[in-house]
Amino acid sequence: MYDRGEWRLHFVCRHEIDPEPPGDEVAGVDLGISNFAAMSFGDEGILYPGGALKEDEYWFQKERAKCDDSASAEAVRLDRKRTERVRGTPHQRGAG
Repeated sequence: MYDRGEWRLHFVCRHEIDPEPPGDEVAGVDLGISNFAAMSFGDEGILYPGGALKEDEYWFQKERAKCDDSASAEAVRLDRKRTERVRGTPHQRGAG
């Protein structure tokens, strides 16, 4: 989620988890700029590209710059739409 000039990441767990790890294995997660996230575990890895996020951000900034008044109905609509798209990203555009 992009809020007041900062990116914030929220994780939501919808089921109880066992606080004790099931084994001795370790997974690494790297949140990046070019790629949304990279995960590695053992000899395997998964990359979550962030291209669509960058394209959206570029488009919204360009459209927002066209607004004469930052409090106009169009500017507010664009901000709301952008926030909704960013908040939906992990669920809609994630690893699927």
